[in-house]
Amino acid sequence: MSKYLVFYTKGKGNEIPTDLVTFGRNTEMYQYFTDCLSIDSEFYPIRKDHLREIQSCVASDMYKNKRRLETYEKYAHINADLVEEVIGIKEHIGELTKVKMYIDFLMLIANEAEASYSNLLELGCSING
Repeated sequence: MSKYLVFYTKGKGNEIPTDLVTFGRNTEMYQYFTDCLSIDSEFYPIRKDHLREIQSCVASDMYKNKRRLETYEKYAHINADLVEEVIGIKEHIGELTKVKMYIDFLMLIANEAEASYSNLLELGCSING
C-alpha cells in the first residue's frame, strides 16, 4: 500500500481540514518532511520553524549537488561515464528546486495562518495510506 504526505489547512469556524496538496512516497517532498519531522498524527501542525529547518536541509543538499555537478562537468569531456552522472545530478537539482518552491509556498500559507486578520487558522500535514 502506498503512503502519501498530505498537506491540509484549517480555517476559522471549520474543524474539518481542507486538502491542499498530496505527495507520494517516492517524491523529494515526502522524503524531506518524513526525515525532518516526526509526523505522528492525523493533523500534524506545521510551523514556520519546521519549514525553515526543511529549507535549510534542501539548501544544503542543493549546494552540495551544485558543487558536485561543477566537478563532474569539469571531467565529463575526459570520461564519458560521467555524462550520465551529470544528467542525473541536473535532474536531482531540478527536483530540489521544485521542493524549494513548494516549501516557499507553504511558508506563505504558514505566514497567513499566523496573521490575526486571516481566516486561515492552521497548516498541517499527515501521512496517509
